[in-house]
Amino acid sequence: MIKYIPILIVLVFMNFGITKTLLAKEERTLNFSSKNIRILWMACFNGGHTQQKLPSDTIALICDCVVDKTRTQFEFDYTLKNAGPLMKSVYKRFIHSCQKEIVSKPSLSA
Repeated sequence: MIKYIPILIVLVFMNFGITKTLLAKEERTLNFSSKNIRILWMACFNGGHTQQKLPSDTIALICDCVVDKTRTQFEFDYTLKNAGPLMKSVYKRFIHSCQKEIVSKPSLSA
């Protein structure tokens, strides 16, 4: 029994480290307000209708994915400071990545 104590201690510290890392990532996503998320999502959705020939529900899923990627990888202030060509290229990359993820998944209704 005593020989398992060091293993237990290591597991506790590992769990604390993993939890701390996950919480740090979650804190980062709290930087976007609901209004910021809504504006970003609506811009994506409206742009999707003018650029893509996809059904609305597919565009909505792609925009959900784009917003999630944006709010977990960038601070809101960064997106404001770099609005324009830089963020436009980032959003295009996210859209392309999300489109591949969403369109390649089998349909739930099938």
